[in-house]
Amino acid sequence: MEFIHEISHVLGLMHCKNKRCVMSFSNSIIDVDLKDWKYCEKCLKKLKDRDIYISI
Repeated sequence: MEFIHEISHVLGLMHCKNKRCVMSFSNSIIDVDLKDWKYCEKCLKKLKDRDIYISI
């Protein structure tokens, strides 16, 4: 899932405050374990606003 996070930075996304979002900042392995592999609605909208559509 961290590869999705890093590629998303290349696509223009910044860190997200939603701890479950894949774009949440991970300060420890515990933070990584709390995250989901999906984007929250806010981050997904930011991608769509850039005409980037994610199919899962």
